[in-house]
Amino acid sequence: MSVPFDRLGIPQEHRSKLGQEADAGPKLQLISGELELPPDIQLAMNYVLVGDRNPGVKQQAEAWFATSSADTLISALSQRTHPKILEFVVEKRADEPVLTRIYSFATMNDRTARRIARIASGELKDLVVRNYERLLMTPKVYLDFKKNPHIEEHEAERVAAFLRMQRMLPEDEDDDGLEGGPRVIRDGQEGEDAAFTSRKLVRVKDLTTRNVEAEIEAALLGLASPFTNADVADRLDIMVLESKATVEDLREGFHFGFEDEADEFQKRLTTDRDLSSDEVKGRADMIAEMNIGKKIKLAYLGNAEARKLLLRDNNKSVAVAVVKSGRMSDSEAASAAINKNLHMDVLREIASNREYLRKYQVRLALVNNPKTPVSIAAGFVSQLQRSDVAHLSRNKNVSAVISKMALKIVKQRTEKQG
Repeated sequence: MSVPFDRLGIPQEHRSKLGQEADAGPKLQLISGELELPPDIQLAMNYVLVGDRNPGVKQQAEAWFATSSADTLISALSQRTHPKILEFVVEKRADEPVLTRIYSFATMNDRTARRIARIASGELKDLVVRNYERLLMTPKVYLDFKKNPHIEEHEAERVAAFLRMQRMLPEDEDDDGLEGGPRVIRDGQEGEDAAFTSRKLVRVKDLTTRNVEAEIEAALLGLASPFTNADVADRLDIMVLESKATVEDLREGFHFGFEDEADEFQKRLTTDRDLSSDEVKGRADMIAEMNIGKKIKLAYLGNAEARKLLLRDNNKSVAVAVVKSGRMSDSEAASAAINKNLHMDVLREIASNREYLRKYQVRLALVNNPKTPVSIAAGFVSQLQRSDVAHLSRNKNVSAVISKMALKIVKQRTEKQG
């Protein structure tokens, strides 16, 4: 297993202690908290040790996740937490505050979102209903939500109505037989219609492990093997590929590792590197063909070029997600803040990000962008340097309110110096 130490935020001085060949003593000290590490680093290192070869270390690491207080976990979790760690916490805990915290992170993977939707209750189920961004990113949350025993029919219908409006309502994956899935073939039946009109469904929950069960069920019914028909076999192969990250993931156990949602995108969308003009065009075409949910996911996982394209997307939810991802560099944030073609909500999101606002160039760009809401721009005018506030007072593109404020500040500063 390749451990992404940088992505996990694990300091260099602790990395050697986490190796499979390292002594168990220091590992157990890390797990016990004797070193008094920041919560997020403690969380990441304990997850790495869950995969340790030493049974004692592995057991203690797993116990840490199961027995730590909800407050401890909540303080350690953030949008920067690796998606597989978020998934593991959901496997180990059912605390509503912890699950609520995790469900607020757009960076959690599909499997995590669907598992939470299946068990949500109280305020958490309300969050599932209201989190439209997640519904767009993972429409199949609806399938788990409506099977949740805590959910009322009107709540499930509200989710369905939203997805229906977006033309993203998923087809049912019925536990007693996948709707629209492969059907057993009767002796003598041939062709497309015959192959999919049998009155009995073969129950296929995981086609990679249940082929034998399908064969047995067909035999008991006195039917021919569903795998002897070439047309059906082709369809089964397609279903295995399509179900790999959906049905199969939910019905199998947790897989330890560091795989994340970036795997579903080509590396040229998630890895930063220099591109030729043809590659840039190809990337733009690829993104243009994605649905809204895919674009929002990519906004949180994509590289600089992908973010640049997504910021200009016609759907404001996609563009806003780029800023919310926290992956934009300071220069990217400043370029976006001055861009007059971006949606106002994108500028609002930049202005609400404390990390970006620490940079003077971002505040300067927001003030000089006529699309920035006056109530936001006004708060930055007094923070500008003398030359910039003087320029702003003469800027005819910004609101008169902003230019007048700048002019007033120029006069006040001149009087003080005089």
